Amino acid sequence: MKRQYLPIEAMPAWARLNGIKFDGVAIERFCSNNDSDGTDKGAAVVTKGEKFNRDPANDNNSSPEVLISVPPDMVLSPSLVESYSKSDRSLKEVLEVVGDYGKTARGAILIFLLLQVTYSSPDFGDDKRIGISNPWSEYIKFLPADIRLPTFYTDEERYLLYGTSLKAAVDTKMASLEREFTHLCRCTETIPWCMRYWWNDSEEETGKLTFEDWKQVDAMYRSRALDLPGTGHAMVPCVDMANHASGDAAVALYETDKKGNAVLQLRWGKRMYPGDEVTITYGDEKGASEMIFSYGFLEAEVTDARQLFLGLGIPDDDPLKSAKRSFCEDAPGVRLFSTCSASGATGWDSPFVWWSCINQEDGLEFHVLETHSGIKELKATWKDRAIGPSGCLRDIITTDPLWDVFQLRAVLILQTRLETQLAMLQETENPFLETDHDGNGKSTGIRSDTYHVVEKLRKLEVDLLERGIRDLRQTRDDLMASETVNAYLSQRSDDAQDDFS
Repeated sequence: MKRQYLPIEAMPAWARLNGIKFDGVAIERFCSNNDSDGTDKGAAVVTKGEKFNRDPANDNNSSPEVLISVPPDMVLSPSLVESYSKSDRSLKEVLEVVGDYGKTARGAILIFLLLQVTYSSPDFGDDKRIGISNPWSEYIKFLPADIRLPTFYTDEERYLLYGTSLKAAVDTKMASLEREFTHLCRCTETIPWCMRYWWNDSEEETGKLTFEDWKQVDAMYRSRALDLPGTGHAMVPCVDMANHASGDAAVALYETDKKGNAVLQLRWGKRMYPGDEVTITYGDEKGASEMIFSYGFLEAEVTDARQLFLGLGIPDDDPLKSAKRSFCEDAPGVRLFSTCSASGATGWDSPFVWWSCINQEDGLEFHVLETHSGIKELKATWKDRAIGPSGCLRDIITTDPLWDVFQLRAVLILQTRLETQLAMLQETENPFLETDHDGNGKSTGIRSDTYHVVEKLRKLEVDLLERGIRDLRQTRDDLMASETVNAYLSQRSDDAQDDFS
């Protein structure tokens, strides 16, 4: 489905018309002087005059320096979608037929965005007899056509992700998007206008909606949603034009003022001069893989992957595998993260791994119970103590006399998982370096900027995996010296199932 676009120069008029106020800033095309290649960063919030937010510790009369103020009725949240659906019959119809999906924040906002694209699409000219235009019908025309998220990578570019934690995330996301799109298609086939404008009409073949359109509205939301205080995940027009900077380099933050307005305000103690870019942080805690996944880029200054997520499973020879998978609600994976950039130390977190570590001989039992209504439920116990389906298994087994043994099992599982992932990256290093790429990807299917983003991700994740393996090996050695572990091993027969060598 074709989209209409408006030049960024038209945004001030749109903002004034909709009660959005700018104070000493503007939204313009921006090319950073710090970029050696003069990269066009697209739209950015830029200061037009000197700005300084005095630190309240030094000035009792200081107040936040507000740069942009957006009224509550312009903030795209589930409540705003609900409000528009009361007058927009087309929006209401789609939200109702998709069921529970339309009641989620993500579902409601994506469907709302999709309808705004439909209302303004030149594919239908003046023939459209659906929907009611609103300010967001115009605002989406300012949003870029080219969003470099991995969901838009070519097949050749996605192949480059092999060995990185990003590959599984993208594969899972693509499968999820396809399920959502299929659900939308099936549910809306009963709505006449959807059949006419979205899907193929048997006679006129007017349908224009494709999976690419669904990926576009997902990218709009995912790359621009803010966790706005008092509202939650929402899209805030104009504020979402502010680009990212990490840590102290971010000069502004977004907040909700006493009147309920979403505001972009200068951070305390920050001074800006005409022509400076106003930046916010998209999340300093986000790992390199997550930054690429959600925003499509990595800062040049990033030297640490910060964190990565890897999938875990239950061994096939585990006699309780089926019961564990049915009962456990913990995400089947591990988060590896840096704990100290100076020393390179790492840590890990995985509620799921403990389900792989223990079995019936240790004290884990599963029971099928029948409720008063005749429904059968699976229950789990640890030495007659009930276990919840998520999050509390580790807390229960930490008091067990064999806790050191269980820790050792977990460490060995994770060490093997990290070593496998590292081997995948190392084995594909030479083929990756030999891969051709070009500026727009027309000759090779791989755009040069995408190649270099993935290249940096691979290097950062190799470094984090190597440090994680180092720390796990040290933990393994420390646990092997434990009296509990030595006593346990001495009691095991030669054909013991645990192999700690």
